[in-house]
Amino acid sequence: MLTVALVHKKLNEIIASRGKKGTKPKDLMRQLESLAKMSIQFGPRTEIPVLMHLISAQFDLQRSIDEYMDTAMWRFSAASLGRVADFCKTNPDMRLVLMTADDISDMIISSQKEQSAAKIKGTPDADEVLINPTSGEVETAAERVERLRAEEDSKLSADERNKIKVAGSMAVFMHRLEEEYVKSLQKTNPHTPEYVDRLKDEGVLLDVLSGVQHYFEKTSATSEVAELSLLRLEHMYYKHDTIAVSVVKATKFNKLYVRERV
Repeated sequence: MLTVALVHKKLNEIIASRGKKGTKPKDLMRQLESLAKMSIQFGPRTEIPVLMHLISAQFDLQRSIDEYMDTAMWRFSAASLGRVADFCKTNPDMRLVLMTADDISDMIISSQKEQSAAKIKGTPDADEVLINPTSGEVETAAERVERLRAEEDSKLSADERNKIKVAGSMAVFMHRLEEEYVKSLQKTNPHTPEYVDRLKDEGVLLDVLSGVQHYFEKTSATSEVAELSLLRLEHMYYKHDTIAVSVVKATKFNKLYVRERV
């Protein structure tokens, strides 16, 4: 049975394996994609950290200066950022706190300790019976881990519960997303259908920018608000009216139909 504790454990294992010799970044990204889908059932406090690690991994894929993020991955990253922004909008008290180097180290150390303990313990004794001290009922090892996690979670204050530690800043990710979009247009022949299709994603970019900017406005992060406002202005102005109208229509279409399917 999948639990929040198991999601946290798997996330720690994935983060601990990043950068290790023989570990392929694309394999880690696929693992994070699967974990993100599984974490949906547990709500934003569990899903958001996984999504932010996934977005970070997507941007960290090794590419030369002339390469750019492929369209499918770009759209997935945009949808993931939009999902995080929507969570923050529907949960006004939620705050995203940037993880520190110590937080990452703690995740890695926790994973290493669990792996070491598993090697030392080996195969669990089939006759070992675990008893829930509260209910007196028999519980599995996974149920015990989840119970202990829930008990620790219940001790958190309302303010602590509303703070979610994440890897990376949404503002930085939006800059990267915009850079990848512009680079893709620069590297695509403007006389091809691919270029015209790519132009439709400007509506997606503006939609996500608006959602992320709204979050920083709510948290009074004036520097980030100014930066994101400038990005939006660069994509909204200096266009012929017919083009501007098309971008607005594409934005509305994306909001109603495209992001619902991600």
